[in-house]
Amino acid sequence: MKRRDFLAVAAAAAMTAGSAVPAFASLSKDQKLNLGLTTYMIGGKWSLEELVTNLPKAKIFYLELRTDMKYAHGVELTLNKAERQAVRKRVADSPVQLLGLACSERFDHLDSAQVDQAVEKAKQYLQMCADLGGTGLRVFPNSFHKEVPQEKTIEQIITALRRLTQTADDLGQTLCLEAHGPVGRLPFMRQIAQGVNHKRLRVMLNSDWRDTEGEGQKANLDLVADYLADRHHIHELDEKKFVDSRYYETQTEFLMNSGKAWTCLLEIKDEPNARMQRLWAMRRCWENIWNESMAACFRKTKANQGK
Repeated sequence: MKRRDFLAVAAAAAMTAGSAVPAFASLSKDQKLNLGLTTYMIGGKWSLEELVTNLPKAKIFYLELRTDMKYAHGVELTLNKAERQAVRKRVADSPVQLLGLACSERFDHLDSAQVDQAVEKAKQYLQMCADLGGTGLRVFPNSFHKEVPQEKTIEQIITALRRLTQTADDLGQTLCLEAHGPVGRLPFMRQIAQGVNHKRLRVMLNSDWRDTEGEGQKANLDLVADYLADRHHIHELDEKKFVDSRYYETQTEFLMNSGKAWTCLLEIKDEPNARMQRLWAMRRCWENIWNESMAACFRKTKANQGK
């Protein structure tokens, strides 16, 4: 984060202290508090029109559309050119920014024909993402298999992703490899990112409790620091073990110290009778996490300056 941005947000946090109304409630989508939604669970029953109308009401301005799930938004590979242009225009005319798509393609299959199919389908999703004005496609690593040594599976995933990097580069898209499934442990993600060794392949955090294992959360995050995407998934921010451990504060401080812009996309369970209330609850949790993380970064900066 640039110093002027840091000081501006720190000042906002300071003005918020003791106030019943969070200063961040008035932040625009262009500022650093970037909160979005991925439509895997909550949001899956909303049409595109409902998404771009409802999300700004909860001051959520970023969107990742989950595809290949027959969701209400209807954004699937079957859309023709005119339909894709219509989707792109509708989002562009709203306060919401479409970051990209999330598909279910994975590259651990035992059958090489399935791996080939996943690669080719991911290329189609990359094209659709570009057509819609997005900047990145979420894909999975995903699992190990008892029939195959782990190293062989990792090498297979690396090879498959290398086959996608040229398409991603040609289309100006990022391959967001989410830390998902058994292969999604951050040491393995580092190994894959190093093996692919391409600017278009980035690691997308899944805010998983297992990131705290071994030498701890910070050490695991350090493993992938050089390969992080500009978007990550976050989950139920009020879950007790995450609150008690300050999991999200630690992760947010880490991202703040990276000096890069990023967006956190809510991936939370659907509450059919209280969707807007749940989004607002998560928004308030995120504001608190952001404020606490910014204050911690500010204290560390002051302490370092005093040395």
